[in-house]
Amino acid sequence: MANAYPEEIFKKCNLGMVITNEHGYIREVNPALLTLTCLKPSRIIGQPIYKLDSEFQHLVCYRQIWRSLKKHGFWQGERWLKKADNTRFPALVNISSIKSRDTLANYIIFISDLSEQQHRQEKLQYLAYYDLLTGLPNRTLFNDRLTVAIDFAKRNSLQLAILFIDLDNFKAINDELGHLAADQILKCVSHRMKKEIRESDTIARFGGDEFIIILNNTKGKTQVKEIAEKLKSIICSPITINQQVINVNISIGISLYPEHDSSSQGLQYKADLAMYRAKRARSHGIDLFDPVQAIFPAIDTSFGLAG
Repeated sequence: MANAYPEEIFKKCNLGMVITNEHGYIREVNPALLTLTCLKPSRIIGQPIYKLDSEFQHLVCYRQIWRSLKKHGFWQGERWLKKADNTRFPALVNISSIKSRDTLANYIIFISDLSEQQHRQEKLQYLAYYDLLTGLPNRTLFNDRLTVAIDFAKRNSLQLAILFIDLDNFKAINDELGHLAADQILKCVSHRMKKEIRESDTIARFGGDEFIIILNNTKGKTQVKEIAEKLKSIICSPITINQQVINVNISIGISLYPEHDSSSQGLQYKADLAMYRAKRARSHGIDLFDPVQAIFPAIDTSFGLAG
């Protein structure tokens, strides 16, 4: 090892360190690098440095690295590297060129594992877009997906539907059985709904006992109502919690794009109105938005104002 790298520092550094010759072939690696990659020295000594990459990178990428090294004597960036079992991990890589008497002698490379930082970032992203209890998308992610769905439907002259779903009398269930049992019911209901909708659709939890669904590329009112009927039948099947059979009921409000509205906010609002009308009617439990609701939203339609 060159005198510029004391043996003690090389051995005890907690970052992975690699020293290559002037052509980028590995001459030495420190213990931290071997621990990080689970590789044996015999597998990497004498190999080109790109052998540590998780997969072959385009030549342009390597050219950019070597161009930076030639011009600045330094390159830093994030790379996916591989371990002995070919599993990959994210790493921050710093490469510096070392000269001896103005002649390039070798390169020294520092490698730090970014797996923990990536895990934290993914966790924060999950918390930002998903509901912790059910694992469903939350309101934020739902709104993003609905905006995309509307744009796609508009470009391709397609229809979509919004189903706003609320569990009836859930507060009473919560008060009677407790929060843990109520949470189990919410998870069970979520699981049942998720199994029934297509991969291309989205179901989200809006909070409490409210859920909302995007049905993409629908074929009209009849089809949407049939889907809602099936969902209601499946969701309302008895649920057993702690050997106690619990019957749940739901109310579903439906709005259609582009018939009822062409905006994300408008579709949600009108599905919400339809859901409350279904809840007040206390009969079928499924209602399609009616323009009359926008004029008289507070009227109890159980008296027959709307069909």
